[in-house]
Amino acid sequence: MSSKNNESATTTPSVVIDDKKKNEEIPLSFTEVSGMIETNIRMPLKAFIKSGVDMTNTMLFALEESTDGIRKPVLSATTMALQEGKVIGSKASNLYSHRREYSSQLIVGAGLLGGLIGLRRGRISAVTFGSIGSFLTYLGTYEVDLNEFSSKIFNQKVDLNENYRRLFNW
Repeated sequence: MSSKNNESATTTPSVVIDDKKKNEEIPLSFTEVSGMIETNIRMPLKAFIKSGVDMTNTMLFALEESTDGIRKPVLSATTMALQEGKVIGSKASNLYSHRREYSSQLIVGAGLLGGLIGLRRGRISAVTFGSIGSFLTYLGTYEVDLNEFSSKIFNQKVDLNENYRRLFNW
């Protein structure tokens, strides 16, 4: 460095120019120094950030491919199941609206099904399960009001809702 500015407390960066005057140092300005810092520090930093972003994009692409491999079959199966569910639901709704036309078949079918289930435990349980199944199917098919049903059986008016309230302390 030159000793021209001995009075100044700070030193300014300088560079040696390879000219006729090899021993002479030329002071650099602040913008030139910041440009050198930018070139020396920012370029490797940009390269590091770019490689990090590229690696992250590669990992995200692999993750997306693996989730698509799972999601697409599940989504197609779910879509097919929902479509079939709509068809079955509409058929069940249609059958429910016409249930009184097939009431005898429903009651006998429920009795046979209950009997087959109960047959594993013996003849008496088969008859019991069949009777209960038929009875419950009869109640559901003809929409029997349970309050009126209990009054016909016991010859008194019994409010089942009140019994439930007492039972559960509502």
